[in-house]
Amino acid sequence: MEMDGADDDGDCQNTRHELLAERSTTPVRFKDGSECIVVFGRWISPFTNQVIQDARQLDADHIVPLSWSWPRGAAGWSDRKREQFANDPSNVLIVESSLNRSKSDKGPDQWLPPEGRCGYTARFARIVAKYRLQPRPNEYTRIKEILANCRS
Repeated sequence: MEMDGADDDGDCQNTRHELLAERSTTPVRFKDGSECIVVFGRWISPFTNQVIQDARQLDADHIVPLSWSWPRGAAGWSDRKREQFANDPSNVLIVESSLNRSKSDKGPDQWLPPEGRCGYTARFARIVAKYRLQPRPNEYTRIKEILANCRS
């Protein structure tokens, strides 16, 4: 899911651009000298280990997708807890737009990144545990299998 989000702090940057600025490994460049839209920086994709400098190629991706979480417990949460989950920086990565879209709302049982599969799955599992989400039995089994393979 692409995360653009609102400009909650009134600094003219939506959530995506704030994350792009925060997570760039070099100072970012903004569009036309403004400080609202990040256009260039330096990011290392956790999904491919590629260095990307053009912000247009990147999305802010929820590791545990919002729509995935809904039928697994989030539907019963308060609005405050849903907002906390949606904005939790531990649940958001800056990744290639194309991979974010191929992932869509899938969990590790249906989609894994080309690189960093162990770290991705471990982080997914930590977020699921942190928010006490309830994966379906087949999803839980697949996550455990992936993590067991990572340890061996």
